[in-house]
Amino acid sequence: MARAAPLASAFNSGELSPRMGGRVNTEVYASGCYRMENFIPDIAGPAIKRAGTEYIAEVKNSAARTWFVRFELTAGESFMLEFGNLYVRFYKNRAPVLSGGVPYEVTTPYTTADLVNASGGFAISYVQSGDILYLACAGHKPRKLSRFADTNWTLTDYAPSGGPFGDINITGTTVTCNTFSGNITVTASTGIFTEAMEGELFYIEQSSISAVKAWETNKAVTAGDIRRVDGRNYQTAVGGTTGTVTPTHTIIGGVQFDGDPGVDWEHTDPGFGWVVLTEYISPTQFFATVLSRLPASVVASATTNWAFGAWGGSQGYPDSVTFYLDRLVWSRDQLVWMTVAGDYENMQDREGGRQTTESAIVLPIPSRRGNSILWMETLESGLIVGTAADEWLVSPASRNDPLGPLNVSAAPLGAVGSRDV
Repeated sequence: MARAAPLASAFNSGELSPRMGGRVNTEVYASGCYRMENFIPDIAGPAIKRAGTEYIAEVKNSAARTWFVRFELTAGESFMLEFGNLYVRFYKNRAPVLSGGVPYEVTTPYTTADLVNASGGFAISYVQSGDILYLACAGHKPRKLSRFADTNWTLTDYAPSGGPFGDINITGTTVTCNTFSGNITVTASTGIFTEAMEGELFYIEQSSISAVKAWETNKAVTAGDIRRVDGRNYQTAVGGTTGTVTPTHTIIGGVQFDGDPGVDWEHTDPGFGWVVLTEYISPTQFFATVLSRLPASVVASATTNWAFGAWGGSQGYPDSVTFYLDRLVWSRDQLVWMTVAGDYENMQDREGGRQTTESAIVLPIPSRRGNSILWMETLESGLIVGTAADEWLVSPASRNDPLGPLNVSAAPLGAVGSRDV
């Protein structure tokens, strides 16, 4: 049988699946290939030989798997970052960045095993903002790799203010504190603490708004008295007779005069505060340092309104990170955390005790099969969240209003599922 050599004038369909071998009736058949190696199909038709590579330098240890991350400041200034076993090195202008004649490197906590995920891909999720690379890796604290100069990079813990926290306690277990600021002792009525919680945040809220008297006009008060306005607490240093102007300031430590005859009121706390647990004592006690002043009422009486920090040795750490609508977004398991809008170091879900459009967001992804989040990607339509079984679209519930704690939704997008690649 004679062999035919038909003219192949285009290759823009690229490689076709072997299942397409008999589909001569399809439009792509004539412009496809069984295998295309070292060529790139161009949309105009031709197959273009791929660009060559240039040997720059050997990695620190060629016997161990190594990963490269692009770090671009401007179109004319960029770096390649070499992540290997417990280190990161840097390349610029087709050469290693040197310090004292040797490759400059920064020590990291990531071992070779840490750098590979279950799918065989790079296990560190990262996103860049200016001179900072935010890093998320399963089993590790979230971190920031910051550039100050070509040979001055630092790797530090990412520790946002004000959270995030888990759900408020719904049991009968109470906590009390021996004071409301500085170094304190937190005591629980039942064993809720473990040694693994050292370094984690802990949220404490007054037992109820009735725990503090409400501010009223034309009332006699004495120095040290505390009064409540919309859940926020204010204290007077001198006493007197209250005026007619309700204190509304929300800056902690700020002072406002309430009118004639009037009293000065310092805003002490929004009815809640948080601490970092510093030293384990027992299942019912922990030494802690106050990061945001606690309500005085939690010293005088016990409260059931408390919550553990959402990140830590006992809870786990985020393993994926990205940006969405000017918020830094982290995820783990089936939870998504978004920072305060425009403030990537702030996880407060309330400002001055009030939830605002800019406040931080905590959003559960209700994957029907209970699958954990594997990746997040920002597209024009919203934040796409992928699990092993399905995909979700996170976006404002109402497109007419800005994204916020009260205007956010997670809608099912598909049920294809994916791997973490």
